[in-house]
Amino acid sequence: STLVLDLADDTDADLSIQQISFLLPALQEWAQSESLRDATEPGIPEELRRPRPAIGSEIDTSVLRITATGVSPAAVAAWANGVSEELIVERSAEGGPLELILLDPANEPRSPVSPNQRPILLASMVVALIAAVFAALAADRILQAFDTRHAVRERLGTTILGEIPKFTRSARKFPIISLFTDREAQSNEVISAFETVRINAEFRLMDRSDPAISVISLDRHAGKTTVAAGLSCALSKVGRHVVAVEADLRRPTLAEQLGTGRGHGLGDLAASGSDGISLQSTGYSSLEVLTAGLPVGRAADVIGSTLPRVLNELATDGRTIVVDAPPLRGAPESSIVVAQTHHVILVVNNDQTDLDTLSDAVARINEAGGVLLGIVINRVPRRK
Repeated sequence: STLVLDLADDTDADLSIQQISFLLPALQEWAQSESLRDATEPGIPEELRRPRPAIGSEIDTSVLRITATGVSPAAVAAWANGVSEELIVERSAEGGPLELILLDPANEPRSPVSPNQRPILLASMVVALIAAVFAALAADRILQAFDTRHAVRERLGTTILGEIPKFTRSARKFPIISLFTDREAQSNEVISAFETVRINAEFRLMDRSDPAISVISLDRHAGKTTVAAGLSCALSKVGRHVVAVEADLRRPTLAEQLGTGRGHGLGDLAASGSDGISLQSTGYSSLEVLTAGLPVGRAADVIGSTLPRVLNELATDGRTIVVDAPPLRGAPESSIVVAQTHHVILVVNNDQTDLDTLSDAVARINEAGGVLLGIVINRVPRRK
């Protein structure tokens, strides 16, 4: 409601200015006081008394505005007008130089003053947009996790040969071959995963009696050597005569995973020019290893001069050759390995299975003349 502040008719103008300046702050405080609301309450309809609205006051020159804020439009109008009437009555009873005259009574508000709907709506739209973006990203990751096989098959024209679970801390301390030779570990889910990879790879090599398979990755740290060792053991376990070739001369660890020493290998053949190939025995009589040896010179030159001759000599008597190839990125000799073995298994880390990365790796394999048998996803979290 709106009240006009006026001077009493019998008031001396000069004196009244000082008195009014003193009265105005007190009048504003009194308008907002709990005591005034107590005095006003008897005149408010009983159904509008509770809860009491908040009362505010504002003085602008000669105008006093009384505001009431609450949850009921009828209640706030009644209380704003009730407080104004009580102020007028008290002011008249006290006398003095200041009079209050009702200019405009308060009406029931037609729209809420709080909350302010427009900024809240705009803020909600912004929050919803951000949430939608994050939801879309999350949905994409979830769909990717569930539809990886379908997406790989549709977009890359290949399939997933298997998923190798993460090794436990205790399992990491031992070479891969120990998982296969330890009878207590025969039911291990890691072995089951390698068996799945073996079965799927054999199914795609049914027309080859002496195949050579290179196990490769786009980058290091994908676990390709682990997969190469596990596949070699799984093939040997079912009676195949397997020769595992350690062709990653920059970081040779295949022999270690198969439980053999360094020995005479590819590097020594390139350095000496000898035709004799020395194979290291393992825990399986049908599994042998040709190590990296001691390479002298550039890795690409050693692989280019020795691998074709080694593969030609080993590809006899129905042997299956599994080559631990260097990664596609940062190792130019990887193209030589792919071109010589033709059949390729691509190993990717579970955290790097996005299709763009896989497409890049598949394109590099195709450019080198390789035939992609499929993809093995490594370090997949164990399912409870």
